[in-house]
Amino acid sequence: MSVQEDAPGNPPPTKQLEFHEAGLIENRLLRVTLYALGCIFAALGLIGAFLPVMPTVPFLLVAVWCFARSSPRFHHWLYTHPTFGPPIRNWFQHGVVPLKGKLYAVGGMAVSWMMTVIFVFDDWLKPALMGGTMVLIGIYVCTRPSRVRAE
Repeated sequence: MSVQEDAPGNPPPTKQLEFHEAGLIENRLLRVTLYALGCIFAALGLIGAFLPVMPTVPFLLVAVWCFARSSPRFHHWLYTHPTFGPPIRNWFQHGVVPLKGKLYAVGGMAVSWMMTVIFVFDDWLKPALMGGTMVLIGIYVCTRPSRVRAE
């Protein structure tokens, strides 16, 4: 993307991020920041593969997004990984959330909300806002397809 020259009648130009064809960000500081975030989210996703209370794929989806803009090598590694690649590709190509993932997401949110209400909050407003947000997220997750549709 290029910045237009200031011409009469045009608003002043704004600085926009520069992208290569592959989606890499040219700004070195932003690219390094996204790479670091990608590493953090990939580590959280890998930890989630071994801890049942932590999700795996959502963290890896964010990591793949960060790597797509900062490191083609790590993006390719995660996107084609034999274990983690298929759910990542299914999400990015088809918007698929497997039924098991939906059950874990909704169940985890429900348990988290109940534990927070019981042990943390002493009023009604914060749990209501938290619960409303979780309901909206649950609706979004549950309305995604559960498998790739056959053509």
